[in-house]
Amino acid sequence: MTTKINILGWKVEGLRCPDHEISCTTANGNKPAHVVLVQMPNGTGKTTTLRLIKAALSGEAEHWDTHQVKELKKRDSQADEGVFEIRLQIDRSYKLTIRMMFDFSTGVVEYKTTNEKAGGQTAGFDPPQELKRLLHKDFVPFFVFDGELAQTLLDKSQTKSETALVNLFQLHYLPKMKKKVSDYYKAFKTDNNITAEEQRGYTRRLNEVNDLEDLIKERKAEQKRLIEQRNSLQAEINELNTSYAAEISKNESLEEQLRGVREKLHALEEEIINSEQQAMTHMTYPNALSPAFESQLYEFKQQLDIAKLPEKVAR
Repeated sequence: MTTKINILGWKVEGLRCPDHEISCTTANGNKPAHVVLVQMPNGTGKTTTLRLIKAALSGEAEHWDTHQVKELKKRDSQADEGVFEIRLQIDRSYKLTIRMMFDFSTGVVEYKTTNEKAGGQTAGFDPPQELKRLLHKDFVPFFVFDGELAQTLLDKSQTKSETALVNLFQLHYLPKMKKKVSDYYKAFKTDNNITAEEQRGYTRRLNEVNDLEDLIKERKAEQKRLIEQRNSLQAEINELNTSYAAEISKNESLEEQLRGVREKLHALEEEIINSEQQAMTHMTYPNALSPAFESQLYEFKQQLDIAKLPEKVAR
């Protein structure tokens, strides 16, 4: 089931960016606006505001060190407190407010979460269960992002796309589940008196698990070796292609001839694809494949007419 999150607005007080309050709703304040554009001059806190939004939606500021907290204090301010609050609408059915309270004297950030659906305010970062996989420090940057992330998101040399999928589908819980089951199994064996037969069964299953884990290690080692071999061969292929192109370019007539052959090859490949498509189309009508099929089908139809079968059966 999909979950829709709309930002209704946010408020900043006593932090590094100017105090302000932004509404992302329609004029009457009842519905989230489809598009909201916020224009801010250079040096007025765009990056800081973006950082605060990410921290509010992920709860990560609970783990910030003193330096990270104090660097968000308003310059030349004597106040020891600051506030950032963001208001959300979840599935257009209820509102969620996340409030960050900065204590610059201690270098600590405290959260408060107000859930309209749950009917109250709780201390700490406490989003609804259905939102925890989205409002997470490893996933929030994928929907509250800057231009730099957008440029690297689909770069195969980066791992951010994989990280997004892992967190969206909660794949990172699988290793944790494995450890939990293993720990429970070991604790159960230790805390319960089991019979010799049960012990043999446990030992047999444990040996099977160990064998499988050894097999996984072997396969991973083999995968690593094959990847290294592939990369080495690809580098060799690239080097040979470069050398090949350099040699061909030395002979203009040969290069022109090669270009002509490649164009002819491309045309023939397209012709083959078109022929295959036509053949597949004809195969849905057996009478169009061969005159022999057509004559035999016609003869078969005549035999059905002679047998005077009911039309429905004959068809």
